[in-house]
Amino acid sequence: MDAQGIRIRHFWITNLCLWILVFCCINASSQNLPYSDLINEPDWHEGSILLTDETEIIGLINYNNKKGTISFESGSHSRTYTARNVIGFEFHDSNTGIQRIFYSLEHNDNRSSNKGPFIFEVLRDLGNFSILYKVDPLDFEQVNSWQNSGPPASAGQPQTLVYRNFTKITQNETVYLFTLENEIVPLIEMTFKQSQGREIDRTRTKSKLLNKDVLARCMGDTFSKVEAYAKENKMYFEDKDHLMQLLDFYWALINE
Repeated sequence: MDAQGIRIRHFWITNLCLWILVFCCINASSQNLPYSDLINEPDWHEGSILLTDETEIIGLINYNNKKGTISFESGSHSRTYTARNVIGFEFHDSNTGIQRIFYSLEHNDNRSSNKGPFIFEVLRDLGNFSILYKVDPLDFEQVNSWQNSGPPASAGQPQTLVYRNFTKITQNETVYLFTLENEIVPLIEMTFKQSQGREIDRTRTKSKLLNKDVLARCMGDTFSKVEAYAKENKMYFEDKDHLMQLLDFYWALINE
């Protein structure tokens, strides 16, 4: 083989090794993404969308509450919608076996100071009132800080400052009361936070109960029984899962 052939062969071998190295690095990093559980695309489900011009389209629906988008596919037709494009949509969640219903409703969000429309999921329809649920898109914040490294200063050892650059993800979720007066009243505000390299621990969520008096007004005389049931079973209105169980108890009481 002449000198030129050797150089060409060396070039291809070098680049092949480089691409293998890059591929391995990308593959390894993708398996260890700290946010993979948060940014993965949701599943597709069979359902229908009612557009703002009252046209109903039927096909596969992918609702991404982390982005606030509703993707639709039917044959060769595919589109992506937001709350401004739809009246509502529903789909059969094949993971839970539940028919999930969503509406696009006008609302002034006091937490974010944003004005709707927003996508709300109907969690319970209880006759005199309904329970709605809204998930805000993920908020990404780049954090740059100097932090102490090493043993505490009290140990008599010098501490070293280490510069850290990481991303913090926050997601807000809210449970609402939808009253007979068509008011959308926040009941539970939940905040989930995750820093790079740490998984979200949903049992340590920051949760706040709001407008319990409105819930009492909606339940009427039955509220005292629900409150007593909650106290007896050590259940809390500010816990979303507990609240759903308390609402089921309320529904059973008024339908005895």
